[in-house]
Formats: sequence, structure tokens, C-alpha cells
Amino acid sequence: DGVAASEGNTGVTGDTGIGPQGDTGTAGTPGTAGATAYGEIYISSDTNSSIPYMTTWYIVEGAWTASLCNGLTAFANTANDITCNSTGIYNLFVTIRGQQGNSNFTFGIFVNGVLQPALTQRPVYSSGWFSCSLAGVCSLTSGDIVDLRIQSESDSDILTASPVSLTL
Repeated sequence: DGVAASEGNTGVTGDTGIGPQGDTGTAGTPGTAGATAYGEIYISSDTNSSIPYMTTWYIVEGAWTASLCNGLTAFANTANDITCNSTGIYNLFVTIRGQQGNSNFTFGIFVNGVLQPALTQRPVYSSGWFSCSLAGVCSLTSGDIVDLRIQSESDSDILTASPVSLTL
């Protein structure tokens, strides 16, 4: 057997690839604060809404009162609507307690005269009376008009309700 060769010398170590830290970037532009808009209209005493024809939507009639409006205008168009003054996404709430008419009712939120299908509710009746709550989220544009409507499954019906509220 031959003699083992000796190991070679270690090479020179290269420069470390770390340099000085770079400058901090400039701060971004601050965002604007989100708008807070809210409002409520309500009926506090008994109201009777006539529903002449079944499956037709009618505005819930009554002595509506405005409360706590900020960024919304109550009754800008009719005596039972809320007008949105600021574009945004709104939570909508409706509460109604009433007496059953000749048949079942369905309540719905309308924006600019168009039913919002996700914002409809059929009350659960108990001994002729019902309580109904409706909640949802709706994207509104400045100038949009929101109102509450009702439809019946029979002709010549009457809704007797108190209280009723529509809150955005």
C-alpha cells in the first residue's frame, strides 16, 4: 500500500454579503375617517294600512316620526321614507308588532321603489298577533330612498300595527 496524501490548505474566506441597512421609506398618506350615518323612522301608535289587492306591495301607512337622523334625511320624498345622503354599506333593521288580517303578510325593504329580495320577512303568528323582525345589510348610494312595504295573500286586507320602526 502507498502513503496517504496530505490534505490541502483551506482557501481564503470571501467577504460577508451584508451591507448597511437602507433608509426607512416615507410614511403613507393617512386614510380618511369612515362616515357615520344613521337614522330611524317609527310609528308609535296603532296604524291601519289598507291592502286592496293581494300580491301587490303597499307602503306601510301611518303617522311616521323621525328620530336620530345623522347623514340621512327622513321624509324628503314622502311621509314614510328615509333618503341616504352618504354612499356606503348600511345595516337595516325593521321591527313590527301587529294583528293578523284576512291572511298572511310579507314585509319588505324597498330601495328606489325596488324590492330587496334578501330583505323580506313573513311574520310568525300567535293568536292573531305577530311580531316581526327583519335585519340585513344593504349597499346604498347617496340619494337612494328606502321605505318599508307590505303585501298580503288576500284582497281587501288591513294591517293593524304598533309599533313599527325602520332603522338604518
